[in-house]
Amino acid sequence: AAADRIRQAGSTSGILGLIKGYASPGGSAEYNIKLSGERAMAVYEALIGRGVSPVVLKILTEGVDPHLTGEEARRVEIFIR
Repeated sequence: AAADRIRQAGSTSGILGLIKGYASPGGSAEYNIKLSGERAMAVYEALIGRGVSPVVLKILTEGVDPHLTGEEARRVEIFIR
């Protein structure tokens, strides 16, 4: 669904999809940054595999979200402009 929405928006508008990866508070800050980046990259690659141009996507590695813990903290969010 996200891939369809980004493709429909076109590729002439600059960044259309922002992919933010997060990790849970367990582990070191360095490990959590790496892990959240890997999560975001997996979504990035899946979107490209579904036909989204990489030039309209941007990845942000967020690490730990201080507002969430446990399973809900381990996530990727996609923001579509």
